[in-house]
Formats: sequence, C-alpha cells, structure tokens
Amino acid sequence: MKTVYKISGMSCEGCASTIKQAINDHIPNIIVATSFDSQTLTISGNAERSLVEKVVKEAGYHVDGVV
Repeated sequence: MKTVYKISGMSCEGCASTIKQAINDHIPNIIVATSFDSQTLTISGNAERSLVEKVVKEAGYHVDGVV
C-alpha cells in the first residue's frame, strides 16, 4: 500500500530529511520518501494515518491531507 501525504511547514531539504528520519524512527517495516519540491511524504507499507500525523506533528510539521 502506498500513501502520499501533503505536508506543510517544509521549508528546505533539511526539513524533508527530518520528517523522513522521524517516520523511520517510529514506524518500522515501511519505505519512506519525502519531497521538498512537492511538499509530500510518501509511505509504502502499512502505517496508520493517525500515527503518521502524530510523528509528523512531533517533528514540527503538519499533515494537510492525503493526496
């Protein structure tokens, strides 16, 4: 399963890396990609949306929705 989330608050490539690392640290057995250009987070695998939103928020960003 692949889910793409629209993220607000990413202002640089470092932000994208921070979000990717936070997701990898908290949600095992998934593949994570972030894109500063499109302001998205893509998760391939099984991850509950509520957990993704929580981890992104704790990292200092916000999930605007699923694309």
